[in-house]
Amino acid sequence: MPERRRRLRSLRARTTFGAVALVLAALVVGSAAFVVVLRLVLVEGVRSSAESGLEQATARVEADGAAAVDGYDDVLVQVVGDDGEVLAHGDDADPPALPTGDEPLDARR
Repeated sequence: MPERRRRLRSLRARTTFGAVALVLAALVVGSAAFVVVLRLVLVEGVRSSAESGLEQATARVEADGAAAVDGYDDVLVQVVGDDGEVLAHGDDADPPALPTGDEPLDARR
C-alpha cells in the first residue's frame, strides 16, 4: 500500500492522470456536441424533404383532384375532407385518417 501512494505522488503519475482526465473530458464534450449537431442536421433534412413532398402532393391534388395521390407508393399520403373522412390515399396509407401534427397520437384511439 505505501508503494502505491508513493507512485501517485510522483510528478509523472499526476501529470499522466491529469492528461488522461483532460483528454477524456474533451472526448465526452466533443462526442456530445457531435451527436447534437448530427441530430439537428438530420431532423432538418427530414423536415425539408417532407415539406417538399407535401408541396408536390398539394400541387398534384390542386391540378388533378384528390385521385392524384392514388399512385404514391413509398410515402404516406391521404387527402382528408373537412369532416375527417379519407377522400383518397396512396397505396401505403389506408384509412382511417392518419393523425396530424395538430393532434396527439392517442386522440384517434
